[in-house]
Amino acid sequence: SFIFIKKQRDTLTDEFHPPKPPIIKGWLFKLGALVVNVRKRYVVINPDQGTFMRFKEIADYPNKPV
Repeated sequence: SFIFIKKQRDTLTDEFHPPKPPIIKGWLFKLGALVVNVRKRYVVINPDQGTFMRFKEIADYPNKPV
């Protein structure tokens, strides 16, 4: 009946919550044509906000993005 279907629908939506993607923080190294040309950047990837921020040093986080 209608009451059973409504209860079943409510329990299905209450049980399943997709996992939240993590915020990724770490160092990124970019190598040029020669090994001498190495760029080191601290990056923060936030999938909730859809942002990719990079910084020269950890001390620059979060106020001075490149």
